[in-house]
Amino acid sequence: MSEFWILDTGEIVSADGDIGDYNHAAHAYARAIQFCVDSLPDNEVGNRIRHAISQFINEPDPTAVRVTVWDICSELIEDGLIPFEAYEDPIEYLAGIGFDRESYDILNEEDPREWAMEKLGWIRVVNDSFTVWSLTRDELLRIGYAIPELFSGYDELEYNIEEYLSHTMFWGVPFAAIDGGDISFVRRQCCVGR
Repeated sequence: MSEFWILDTGEIVSADGDIGDYNHAAHAYARAIQFCVDSLPDNEVGNRIRHAISQFINEPDPTAVRVTVWDICSELIEDGLIPFEAYEDPIEYLAGIGFDRESYDILNEEDPREWAMEKLGWIRVVNDSFTVWSLTRDELLRIGYAIPELFSGYDELEYNIEEYLSHTMFWGVPFAAIDGGDISFVRRQCCVGR
């Protein structure tokens, strides 16, 4: 067993940096970069920045993205495409024309996993443990859908679920409760506390 994300779509992606290229943080950074690219306006300013940072979606490097955006903004100011007043905070200027400031700010975070769980609804998987932002019936069902793809003998195993928002652990959750979306059983019978 290794590490995965269960995306908001239900897709399961490997997040074990020891085996593949991406760990949990790299996946989150890649999505934040994609949001930045998608939010740029379809004009010369947006196209130049988009062209410069799109390469980092497949090889997420948050520092390189931040440096590249600032460098391109400096060029755009010199070329007269962005007002000189934007030199103090070009990101604020870009946000004013639609740039996704929140996703860009994630690139300043050392660990974007919390953002991925809270804002994207992703579920983190490490071995037999799942971490969700807030445990709801939908998250429980999404975990239940993913378990057969992640574990052999899955219906005989028990799983651990952490609710990140409340710092609550649910230990030894049976597959039947997860697969049935029985949130009340999980909260009553499996909660160990905060």
